Amino acid sequence: MAAEQLPGGPKSIALVDLSYLFRKNWHGAPRDGKPGDAAQTTLDQLAGIRESVECAIICCDSPPYLRREIDPEYKAQRERPDDEMLAQKRWLMDRLEKDGYQIAKSKGHEADDVIATLCLAYWWCEDVRIIGADKDCAACVTESVRMFVPAVGTRPAEERGPAEIVAKFGVQPKDMPLWLALTGDSADNIK
Repeated sequence: MAAEQLPGGPKSIALVDLSYLFRKNWHGAPRDGKPGDAAQTTLDQLAGIRESVECAIICCDSPPYLRREIDPEYKAQRERPDDEMLAQKRWLMDRLEKDGYQIAKSKGHEADDVIATLCLAYWWCEDVRIIGADKDCAACVTESVRMFVPAVGTRPAEERGPAEIVAKFGVQPKDMPLWLALTGDSADNIK
């Protein structure tokens, strides 16, 4: 049965993984001595996303992560961000708040956890767009929830619906948690 639009609710919602978008821009930003290149690029992209939907929600990580209580090796291989990166991210968060963006986070959880929760909360919306590339978010994909993976380097942007998830991972979106449990996830240091 198709979801029925909630009266007065937005017809299109973007759930943005801010950490993903910022990191993508950080690693791709030209280092020409201008402070804030990655932060400004991210802000510009968010403005475009905001214009393309009725509601844009910026989903943020909120460490320390609860998963580390279960597995201390969770994301242990990742390097600590350098001071410039942290300063740009603080500037970006300040600008997002000043510009009136809706920001969603939950202490101890990551953006993909927040996105999954919001996908369930917005079950009635016919156009929910996940902006990010986290494999965990693939479990949320339905006919009305799609992933929009921004271009990185020479890799073009992708839109992933249920068929694209099956083509990429070999399983239905609903089976992604089991698939990840069986295959692990080197990005998160999960065997």
